Amino acid sequence: MTERKIAIGIVLLSAIVFITTVISYANITYPKVGRDFSYYIPHLVDAYLHFKVNGFVIQWYTPTFAGGLPAYPNPQDTQFTLAELLMPVLEPWKAALTASAIYILVGFLGAYYFLDRILGLSPLASALGSLFFNINGFIFVHTIEGHLGYQAFPLLPVLLIALFHRQLPAAFRGILAAIVIAIQVHSGGFYTLVIFGLSLSIVFPVLALWRPDIFSGIRLIPAFLWTVSLTVLLTASKMFAVYSFMGQFPRVDQDHYTTSLSDGLSTLGLQLANSTVILPVLKLSGGDPTTNLTRYIDFIQTLSGTKYGLWEFDSSLSPGLFLLLLAVPFFLIMKIRHGQLRVTRKQLIWLLLAVSSLWITTEFRFTNGWVYPLLQNLPVLQSLHVNLRFAAAYILPLALAGAWTFERLQRHLSPGLKITVFTILVGLTIISSLDYFLIAPTKGFSYLYDLQQSLVAYTNIKHGETYPIHSLEANDNYYEKNMVIRKNLLLNNASEYYPYEPIFGYQLENYHPQTHPGAVSDEKDGYYNLTNPSGLVYPKENNVSAFERIKIKDAKNFEIFINHGQPGWARPLIQYILDFAMTVSFAGILITLAGYLVFHGITLYRSFRTQA
Repeated sequence: MTERKIAIGIVLLSAIVFITTVISYANITYPKVGRDFSYYIPHLVDAYLHFKVNGFVIQWYTPTFAGGLPAYPNPQDTQFTLAELLMPVLEPWKAALTASAIYILVGFLGAYYFLDRILGLSPLASALGSLFFNINGFIFVHTIEGHLGYQAFPLLPVLLIALFHRQLPAAFRGILAAIVIAIQVHSGGFYTLVIFGLSLSIVFPVLALWRPDIFSGIRLIPAFLWTVSLTVLLTASKMFAVYSFMGQFPRVDQDHYTTSLSDGLSTLGLQLANSTVILPVLKLSGGDPTTNLTRYIDFIQTLSGTKYGLWEFDSSLSPGLFLLLLAVPFFLIMKIRHGQLRVTRKQLIWLLLAVSSLWITTEFRFTNGWVYPLLQNLPVLQSLHVNLRFAAAYILPLALAGAWTFERLQRHLSPGLKITVFTILVGLTIISSLDYFLIAPTKGFSYLYDLQQSLVAYTNIKHGETYPIHSLEANDNYYEKNMVIRKNLLLNNASEYYPYEPIFGYQLENYHPQTHPGAVSDEKDGYYNLTNPSGLVYPKENNVSAFERIKIKDAKNFEIFINHGQPGWARPLIQYILDFAMTVSFAGILITLAGYLVFHGITLYRSFRTQA
């Protein structure tokens, strides 16, 4: 069996093991699941209901939450996500996990392909790099906690393939890259896009030092232009809608850590070694495991100056990767001793860029420094908090470093020893994903959301129930010690009076409804008891103020809205144009991809017949 077949087999096997581990851990207290599924699962069900009632058209507003809220303009809206597209055949819980599994599998294969075919590493080094990138705590914990906005993080290598592939036409590469970016935008992956940007800012100069031949203006510039153009066409509609909504509710929410540089670096090290090194040590150290874990969480919160637990802290990497990285200084010393480490002026510039990018990424993670304070008040960044998450930007650069190190290490090993070392590193990496089972999920994470009501609602909708909204229900217990306890009020034909909607603040400090618990048909002062959500996005176009209720004279739109239709409330002309551009672009991309695949399928078939 060739090394390439072994490597591909290991990549597929590792992907299956990791996906199975993640799904098993997510289901460990089923039907209670990760806390933030309490936000996304009801929204998946609501969008599914919208599509059943209206067909596959944009859901601009929904009566299901808070007596009337924007849907598409919400940055965390789920209607154009992979999980939502799976809903016709899978219940929301299975759809969400299946979407994660698909993205993870693509991440494994994409990382291997990039390392093997684009960078030209050996199959075994490429397989290890793929495992190092994909088997990590960042993907694991955000999946089990229910952060659907991070599902497409494993697609980062696909973006690199799109930019650097030599054989694919520039237009096709642009399509591929634009799709990756558009997936992030339409799934609320704005954190992920910033992480992508930070990670690539480190990787690009490193690749320019390592493999300068893959950088060519003739190949890169057309692909880049296609990417930018198609990304704008696919995302401008969403971005303008989000901008219109957040223009009134900017949700300025930032972290400010006050730790010293030494404490910050120590915390970063703990983040990257948390579940793969630290938790096993805690387990083997003796004493009560729960007490040890509690003390450890208190320690990392004090050291990092944060209030977050493992569900935000963990970005663990393979212990096998750490072992390989220990060998990097050895190879650098060897190059210096043999006079091979000569740096040209051009290489020095790339090296300075890489170091600068690494420093800026570190500033993002630490919330302070020279550059981050100048950027943190920009429109998107001012709404992003939990800067611990930016540690994920180190995952790809470190995975590349691990693959590079093994590529050089294997040259000094006999064939048998090379396979032995490779097997040990693979084993350490796969086993590290099982370390989460060393802790009870309810001790380290927040398994608080009971799925049952949402699953019942989904089943009923699938069989024709439309759940018209008749009342607003006062769900006063929706916060319990700042942990979300949420019911699916569709079963009562009701909309929740207090939403779980972070855009209004985690304590709803910017939520000021004029409605009251009771029937939505209640009439007072010329208004129904239902918010007109167009006033939260396009108040000028509809002559409506924020949180103003639906006027009685607007009875037609009121009836449409409570039955989950889309009322005829106005949008600015630019929004209509951008919506049309997105629809046409998406259709054009599908036709182009289908034509490309058919053409190459016919070419391959003819080639096969000729050889036969």
